[in-house]
Amino acid sequence: MEQDAEKAAEDILQAWAEPCADFVRELIGKARSGLSDHEFRAELAAVLARLPEMDLTNDDLLQEALWDASAEAYRKGWEINRIEDEI
Repeated sequence: MEQDAEKAAEDILQAWAEPCADFVRELIGKARSGLSDHEFRAELAAVLARLPEMDLTNDDLLQEALWDASAEAYRKGWEINRIEDEI
């Protein structure tokens, strides 16, 4: 059960942080694209200027996933208690 919880936490974090990872991948792609140093700095400045307006994390996804994980943990705890009561 602990491994299931760790896996769920990793999946939630990965999905929630995916926009951040995409942002970094985009910058890496631009760096590798063969742009000159001047062109890359201009691209980087343009991306960084947009940063305050960008929603780099999906809070709705995080909240939904946390609610689902909480409900699942409650259900499993209830099942464990029921089984212990039967024993």
